[in-house]
Amino acid sequence: MADTVAYLLEQTVEECEEWERSGTFTRAEIKRIVAARTRHEYALKRRAVLKADFLRAIQARQPRPRRDSRGLDSRRPPPPPP
Repeated sequence: MADTVAYLLEQTVEECEEWERSGTFTRAEIKRIVAARTRHEYALKRRAVLKADFLRAIQARQPRPRRDSRGLDSRRPPPPPP
């Protein structure tokens, strides 16, 4: 099981390096993403896989809105001026 999970995570190395080069995510954020993916992959590869495991893995892969320097959600329009 560990070999399978390691192989799947090795396939994402180039993607993670591209995220860091482009500035999409910091190194600390990428470490958290990889740690979460590792947990999800182990959960999905165990003998008794639960429906909840699949749902958590899908939810974790959904894109999250980035926050700008002011702490605002990038998908939300800025607040109107006072």
